[in-house]
Amino acid sequence: MKKIIFFPMLALFFILNISSAAAIGQMTAPIIIENAMRGEDVHQAITAVNTDPRPAVIQFSAGGQIEKWTKFYLVSDLKNPISTSTVASSSNFTVTAVFSVPADAANGEYSGAISVTKLADELEAKNESQTSIAQKIDREVVIKVSDQEKISLQISVIPKKYNLLPGEPMEIRIIYDNQSNVQLKPAINIKLQNAEKVWQNVIYPYPDGVEAVKSLGRQEIPALSIQTLGLPNGRFAANLIFTRGEETLAEKEFSFSIGPSSLVGTLSVSNWFAGKLNWILASTAFILLMAAIVLFRKNLFLRRTDEKE
Repeated sequence: MKKIIFFPMLALFFILNISSAAAIGQMTAPIIIENAMRGEDVHQAITAVNTDPRPAVIQFSAGGQIEKWTKFYLVSDLKNPISTSTVASSSNFTVTAVFSVPADAANGEYSGAISVTKLADELEAKNESQTSIAQKIDREVVIKVSDQEKISLQISVIPKKYNLLPGEPMEIRIIYDNQSNVQLKPAINIKLQNAEKVWQNVIYPYPDGVEAVKSLGRQEIPALSIQTLGLPNGRFAANLIFTRGEETLAEKEFSFSIGPSSLVGTLSVSNWFAGKLNWILASTAFILLMAAIVLFRKNLFLRRTDEKE
């Protein structure tokens, strides 16, 4: 009878220890930042993974030479630093690590580590079988400080609509992905033109009150609202040139149309039929020309034959 009771209790003890041993994790590939500029902020996503069936309190910290350079923020709030966060069971949680390179840092390599630590909860703290009260995973960080600028900016341009009613403003989303080693505040030169002429040529400065796009950061600025009053119905091209001072960073272009939907559809169908008709007329003219040439050569051959006879 004792054996029957002992084995279930032993199995239960084993299961509880497996649960308490559930771990946290993070990507362990080293973070290597090339050409970091003095006085600049560099952003890096850090993801903690909680495999525990219970929520876990995770602490984010930094050590080594980059300890005082590093702060952690929620992805949605880059103004208020955090040090801990609760991660739901069997899920992951991403924060933004911001490395602020001091303005007086000398050129060279600076090393350290980003640590993700699972803090023990009350149940674990009371469990005498727990071998430690915290689990910690380190990730190596190397920041190479340089005074050489490197500019690389990826831009997503997303119009809300491609077919506008007469006088309807055009809304455009702009998303920046800054792979440079400096922060950027691009201005945008927008030209609206059709086959006749350039109808608008306006420069939109970087929005006031919006933080610059940090090095290795991704940021969406408030949507642009482009007025189309005075533009005739028809098809247009929008050309966007992104600049920093006199320097062109990137250029994007897309097409759009203005006019009632029925008119745009009618114009499209009319253009299609016009194109088909032109093709048919050109083909017919070519066939008639070839037939005339063949007939002419045949008549010429018959005349020469008659003359010989």
